[in-house]
Amino acid sequence: MGHEKFPRRGGSHFFAGHDERGGSRGGENFFKRGDIKLVLLKILQKQPRHGDDIIKVLEEKFKGFYSPSPGSVHPTLQMLEDQDFVEAVKEGRKKVYHITEEGTIYLDSHQNEDPFVSRMNQFENVNMEEMQNLRSDMQGLFHDFMKTARQVMDHPEKKKQLQDLLKTTHEELSNIASDGNKPDDK
Repeated sequence: MGHEKFPRRGGSHFFAGHDERGGSRGGENFFKRGDIKLVLLKILQKQPRHGDDIIKVLEEKFKGFYSPSPGSVHPTLQMLEDQDFVEAVKEGRKKVYHITEEGTIYLDSHQNEDPFVSRMNQFENVNMEEMQNLRSDMQGLFHDFMKTARQVMDHPEKKKQLQDLLKTTHEELSNIASDGNKPDDK
């Protein structure tokens, strides 16, 4: 089972690889191949926008847990323009992208192939205080694991105990995640 990444630029990171400067790495893992294309078309279907505005829309949609880099959005917009799915209109110093009829047809024909929509909808009703508390608890636990790992490296029996705990923890997390996909029995 792969791990989701939810990077954002700057500040704390909840689920993500980030570099020492606070920049995201691996943000493209948030989207499966082709998802960003559909997401950009959906955003443009609502209203024309320029690239930086699209980035802001995605940051707001994901409540800061994901922020695409200009290096992923702008080339995708160019690709969509090359495919005649969007048209760029110069407004001042910026290009404003408009979805074309071909883009709308493409989007309509791929609506059922878009599992990303459910991931986006998960962020609609996120309780930010709960998420921040969970993040803080997870960070504390991570630091405890790292501290313990450093302390037991020279003690084979304790190292084995830690490895067993990690395995059990991973299995329990997998069980929780799979149970979370089942409807509640109420």
